[in-house]
Amino acid sequence: MVAEAALIVALHDGQIRGAALDVYEGEPRVNPALLDAPGLILTPHIASAGEATRDTVGILAVDNAAAVLAGEPPLTPVR
Repeated sequence: MVAEAALIVALHDGQIRGAALDVYEGEPRVNPALLDAPGLILTPHIASAGEATRDTVGILAVDNAAAVLAGEPPLTPVR
């Protein structure tokens, strides 16, 4: 996790030259100071949008459902 306020200061002060964020504090609201930070790339929460990741997630969902329907605990329970 990144402390957005510290990141903003570090970017503006030149302590770091760049960063990229896909998740933000207080989503879906984006801190306006992030939008003005130099060297910052913002993406709209899409880091897992690759085909391989989505295929893996889909297979895992099916495997979880099959386990529960067979009377077993899910492979990846949500707590």
